[in-house]
This record gives sequence, structure tokens and C-alpha cells, in this order.
Amino acid sequence: MDPQKVKGIILALVNAKDPAKEAEFNKWMDEVHCPHVAETPGTIGYIRFENVAPKADTPKFLNIYELDRPDADAAMAWMSQNLQKSYAAKGIVTPIAAYHVGAYRLIFDRVKEARPEPEGIMVGLLKLNDPTREQEYNTWYNTKHLPAIISTRHFIAGFRGKTLAANVKPTDYLMLAEIGTPDIAGADDERKQGMLKFPESWRGSQGLATPLFGAQFKRMGHRKDTTRVKK
Repeated sequence: MDPQKVKGIILALVNAKDPAKEAEFNKWMDEVHCPHVAETPGTIGYIRFENVAPKADTPKFLNIYELDRPDADAAMAWMSQNLQKSYAAKGIVTPIAAYHVGAYRLIFDRVKEARPEPEGIMVGLLKLNDPTREQEYNTWYNTKHLPAIISTRHFIAGFRGKTLAANVKPTDYLMLAEIGTPDIAGADDERKQGMLKFPESWRGSQGLATPLFGAQFKRMGHRKDTTRVKK
């Protein structure tokens, strides 16, 4: 993700309604749904990922839509209305079971190695426990936690987003950490070991926020540049 261009994102964590038809689901996502979402004003690209260790009641697929505008909530509202209108007119019943769809304004990045297509990504959704300590939480995350993650060998960039709107699962913050190796599980094991050297990078979170979801995903296909279809 290019922080010079990307100012906001729409993030969708989803499953196929019918797991037995997952191949058809992914084909529909690639050929119908994602290109349709890319019509949203401000969309400059999107990329899909698959959970490397999905569990029951957690999402298997991740879509990240990059926006060149910070008002991702307005973009998501337009997207939702456009999809509902279009699918209703065509009689399409989507095969998507949504776990979380959120609009985020990017508020911080730490890039060690810029790549348009990371091999994988770690996702964290977080809920702030005490709004009066929000500045303390952000300072800790920006100066301690995220830099410690990126300091480990296979993590190449990290991004934080502030929630503007969310469907299904309310959140306050989003963390994305890009992985530069196809060995996603190995990279995460190395991260966990590496962060033991920086206890303040994780102990400092106690009492400030609650993790709602966290998982590692591998890239599915190539990032689609949608600048030309932007309206």
C-alpha cells in the first residue's frame, strides 16, 4: 500500500454463505463484486487475501479497497447504496456472509520496504477501552508497538486506521502489517519471538484497548489498479 496515495480504505472480512461453493464464490467476487465495488468514487485499487488458519466463526477472506480520499465513510455509504440498487435491479442475491465491513481513515504508517503487492498481511481490529486515554494509546501504538512489529525480519510495512463507520462488528482502530514472504505462519512466529525483546511494545497496551479480531492472510492473485474506472 502506498501511503503517499492511499488516504483511506474500505476493509471487508467475509465468508462464503455456502462453504461447499467456495470456488464459485471466489469467481463471483473476482469477476462481479470487487469490480463493482471499484466503481466507488475515490477507489484506486484493491487486493484480496485468504486467511492462512481460519477458525470456526471467523472470516476466511479479506478484501482491501484503497481510496485516495480520507472520507472512507462517505465512500462506503455510496458503495453500499450502489451495490444494493444494482443487485436488486438484476435480481442478484449475494453469496457473501459479512463478518466485518469498515471504513477507515489512515492515521499512521511505518514503511520499511514499499511493495504494491505484499505476500501477506496481518490484520487487527481493536476497541478502545477508555476514550480519555486515546492519546496515550495512540502514542504507545505509534512509537512502541507498530515499530516493534516492523522491526522483525519479514514484516515490511505497517498502517493504522481510525474507524469512521463499521457494519456488523463495531471497532475503533485497525492495524495492518504487511508481510514480505509467502511463509506467513513462519513470519508471524518470528514476529512473536522478536517482540519478546521489546516488552514495552506489548505490555503497554494493558487496559487501553481490547483486541476484537486478529489473523494472518496470504495474498490471492494480484492487486488490481482501478484508477481508470474511478468516477
